[in-house]
Amino acid sequence: MTSAAAIWTQLEDLARNSGRIEAMFAENPQRFENFSLGLDGIFVDLSKTTISTKARAALHDLALAGALPGRIAALFAGDAINTTENRAVAHMACRAGDAAPAEVQTTLGRMRDLSARVQDGRHTGHSGRRIRHVVNIGIGGSHAGPQLVAQALGAFTNPDLNVHFVSNIEGSDLARVLQRTAPEETLFIIASKSFATPETMLN
Repeated sequence: MTSAAAIWTQLEDLARNSGRIEAMFAENPQRFENFSLGLDGIFVDLSKTTISTKARAALHDLALAGALPGRIAALFAGDAINTTENRAVAHMACRAGDAAPAEVQTTLGRMRDLSARVQDGRHTGHSGRRIRHVVNIGIGGSHAGPQLVAQALGAFTNPDLNVHFVSNIEGSDLARVLQRTAPEETLFIIASKSFATPETMLN
């Protein structure tokens, strides 16, 4: 099998020498059909990029060289693939619906309940005032993921709630948010898997 390093070199060469998209469509009238796919309501069209048949084959070879199929199997088997924390990674269980483990379904139910209570005003601050600010404190995926969702679904958000994100350990980031919020109306979310991430714990 070709080494991963050699495949990366091949991909870099293919990227440098890729043709123009218009020419690729002229050479292959079925390019749209060949480079698009859909699954569960998600549609991906790569035909309007400069990816070629050779590049797609090289990407497939790279996945095999990196033992991706085995790693996917280990993920779904619940193996401890998070080597920094020596624990399983169960992101996919959150999307399994009725097939999710009972623990996951229970936690998702608690999350839905809390979300509904915050949005309709039943969950209040310590003085009984309605929650008007939600502050997410996290870093890496615990920051970027929630922020992406909040931005992507911004048109559907509750106008009575303002969502803020803090990840920078430089104090002005948190200070800026605190200046715009009132403690009695603010819900803080500490987003961390291990609760040992230094930046998150410092904030």
